[in-house]
Amino acid sequence: MAGKWVPLKNQPPFRAEAMNLLTDGTVLVQELATANWRSLTPDASGSYVNGTWSARATSHNGPTFYASSILPDGRFLIAGGEHNFNKNQVDLDAAEIYDPVADSWTAIGTPGWGWIGDAPACMLPNGKLIMGSINDTKTAIYDYTTDTWTPGPHKHDRSSEETWTLLPDGTVVVAEVDGTPAAEKYVSSSNTWVSAGSLQPARRVTPRSTRRPRCRRTPANGPPDPIFLATRPAIQCEPLTRPQSCCRMARSCASSVPPHPTAGRANPVTLMNLTAGT
Repeated sequence: MAGKWVPLKNQPPFRAEAMNLLTDGTVLVQELATANWRSLTPDASGSYVNGTWSARATSHNGPTFYASSILPDGRFLIAGGEHNFNKNQVDLDAAEIYDPVADSWTAIGTPGWGWIGDAPACMLPNGKLIMGSINDTKTAIYDYTTDTWTPGPHKHDRSSEETWTLLPDGTVVVAEVDGTPAAEKYVSSSNTWVSAGSLQPARRVTPRSTRRPRCRRTPANGPPDPIFLATRPAIQCEPLTRPQSCCRMARSCASSVPPHPTAGRANPVTLMNLTAGT
């Protein structure tokens, strides 16, 4: 069933930045580049559209671009920050946890690298958080039950600008940035990083209405071999499945190709309706 986006009746009275859905159903939102946080609480029917905003406790830092995760006990962890308040490129080495019941922030330790910055992180099936170093191949694992960081296995490349994703089988997959097009996976059962193969180059296809056809010369032993040359050289070519006789001349071929069904029409916008519990 298709959804749609609808504006909130009560727009945030601040410059909203990072948003996280807490286990109590509220949405915790940071004010951009500050230590100020607010929560959006749905109405009695569970609608966030008619929700209300409430001020929450201020954090110790005001980071931008940082690692974060909801912990299994319902608390919210943030670590690092490429920027802090109005200071850019500081690669903040700090971490803290928000307790929504007590409405308070508590500073915690860090892996001890001397930086965290905009490090990638991922919650593991066992409730522990694995995080990567942006400057080398180190990783660290946080255990919320003991409030401790322990060294994790080394990756194949540094973690800067990467995105880590938990897969259904419990492994964490990452497309390497420094090592592109390589990919790797973290296997928690063996506490190791293993190769996940290589990424295939993305293939871009131009809408038919923006292409112009060209033809190779007629082979001595057969009919013409039709091809498309994209109008933008960065886009790969695609065979034209039209009768080959139309490609004797590029001009006649161009006139015989029907326009793409969506040519000249704006793409429809899909909006998502926000309702608690859906």
